[in-house]
Amino acid sequence: MQFTHEQEPAIRSQARILKLVAFAGTGKTTTLVGYAQARPQARILYLCYNKSVEVAAKQKFPLNVTCKTAHGLAFGAVGTKYKHKLGNLRLTDIARAINSQNWELVRSVQETLNNYLASADEKIGLFHFPAEKLQNERMRRAADSIVEATRRLWAQMCDVNNHATPIPHDGYLKLWALSKPDLTTRFDIVLGDEAQDINPVIAGLLAQQAAYGMGVVVCGDGHQMLYRFRGAVDALDAPWLADAEVHYLTQSFRFGPAAAHVANMILHFKGERRQLAGLGQQTRIAKALPADLEHRAILCRTVVGVIEAALAEVEAGAKIFWVGGIEGYNLQDLEDLHALSKGWRERIKGKNSSRITPTTTSTRMSLSKARTPK
Repeated sequence: MQFTHEQEPAIRSQARILKLVAFAGTGKTTTLVGYAQARPQARILYLCYNKSVEVAAKQKFPLNVTCKTAHGLAFGAVGTKYKHKLGNLRLTDIARAINSQNWELVRSVQETLNNYLASADEKIGLFHFPAEKLQNERMRRAADSIVEATRRLWAQMCDVNNHATPIPHDGYLKLWALSKPDLTTRFDIVLGDEAQDINPVIAGLLAQQAAYGMGVVVCGDGHQMLYRFRGAVDALDAPWLADAEVHYLTQSFRFGPAAAHVANMILHFKGERRQLAGLGQQTRIAKALPADLEHRAILCRTVVGVIEAALAEVEAGAKIFWVGGIEGYNLQDLEDLHALSKGWRERIKGKNSSRITPTTTSTRMSLSKARTPK
């Protein structure tokens, strides 16, 4: 395998703590694979963001690399004890657990809990209360009681004998992180990919392993941070990486010079001083989409955004293709919610499910323009 003059020094590095700052399409995964291949005797953990990345990574990395998600590691250590009560924590579950029908309070408890689960903090405190709600005088007065209710809820979630209050997957991940696991008995090096988008829980796990003496390689690009709304932080800027050996990948094979030129102008406004080089196929930059374009994609941050975009495109006569299939969008939940709002209880099909909750996700829909027959 051929490596660039930027990849080679990173692959050969003998530093125990290594930071790889890789722009879009610059071959960071290829570099990590090369790094692992150069150390066939090392026991390496590749920490994946999700299951699909884990499956793909197992096809790329050599056999001395274990590809696992943080949730996968946590499930084996802690999660198995909670198999009987794993599940989404619904608003109705929270209301029952804290004995309240004040839905504004219940929602605030949910938000406080989620902030705690995503944090590296050991205990639930006022700093996990939603900051924007502190601007409201009434909510400020209720903040202490909401934090206390969140603590009670968390205790019930952690109780293996409490079958009424489920624990989500982020719950046992948090418990595992709180146990401060030492992975040095199993691995010599951990590779943390997409470090700009991990939450403080996983960032804390990486810092712990570095403190235990494990080799740590973190890789990512702060310009591609997508999940801040879910509590993600840019771990590349963490204080414990201050003395890390740093390497940069700036040669992108994903696009050509024209796209790189536009990208550099945008990145310059963000304060980036390194230049991105486009070594891919020649690309053309236009100010607007061609009028005769038959296919295009719409990216949405929320499921609601996808539904709204789909309705607008149907009205315009577009033919829609749902990436990954339409089944994953739980449209029946929306239909049930609409029926409930109209009082049409006989039309509600999911009567044994309370899963009508807002969902925030990153999803997409492909569209193919088609004229509607007259």
